[in-house]
Amino acid sequence: MVSKIQAQTEVLAADCARLEAADRLQRESWEVARRLQRSVDELQAAAQEKDAEMDRLRAEAADARKKLQVNRSRPSCIPLFLFGFRSLGFFLMLAGVVVEGRRMRPGR
Repeated sequence: MVSKIQAQTEVLAADCARLEAADRLQRESWEVARRLQRSVDELQAAAQEKDAEMDRLRAEAADARKKLQVNRSRPSCIPLFLFGFRSLGFFLMLAGVVVEGRRMRPGR
């Protein structure tokens, strides 16, 4: 009878050890699942930020394209009033314009 009780005690101890191991494994699994979910949430937030940034850049590119089209439709001459006298002389010299009967030289 003692050996039967001892055998049942050993079986119960082994079952208890298996249950504790399973419980530990379940807790670890839940912790891994929580960390994984946190990573997924962070990745989704990062993806949303990237999508918003891409939308902003697309809008910016569309505005830039529109400005380029507007600028291409304008005359391509340089408004000379934007230059100072010395810069205007240098510009004219580069263009090969003759001033006062001679070609302009830089620094004059």
